[in-house]
Amino acid sequence: MALFGALSCNEPAAPLNPIAISGTYVLVKVDTSSLPTVLYPGQSTAGTVFADTFRLGPSGRGTRTSMIRWDDLSHQTQGNITRQQSNYGYRIVGSRFDLTFVCPIDADCTASIPMPTHLTTDGIRIESGTSIVPLLYVRVSSSP
Repeated sequence: MALFGALSCNEPAAPLNPIAISGTYVLVKVDTSSLPTVLYPGQSTAGTVFADTFRLGPSGRGTRTSMIRWDDLSHQTQGNITRQQSNYGYRIVGSRFDLTFVCPIDADCTASIPMPTHLTTDGIRIESGTSIVPLLYVRVSSSP
């Protein structure tokens, strides 16, 4: 029995695949804070997130929809809560996958830094990016 336990701990985890990743994920925590909370801190502006959802399909593509308020800290004024939607792609890298913003063809922008993302028992955990981390999302659906 002990030998079986030792062997099972050393077995590699099942490889990730697009079907396992595919789903709808809703942000529930930014580091240790529940929503709404500051997601993008800054010197002159700060972005407070009220909702954030990834819808990832089996094709390696998906969308991110956010409800964010941008505040002008230098003038101490609050902005309006706005809905933002962006296209994202993902690429499987070993036991994780990298989420990346997809710049529209006719837009003047650059590709984002890949955000290392791990599947958890109930969703995904994003470990890096331009915001406070980690970002903890709960899977609410297996289909985007």
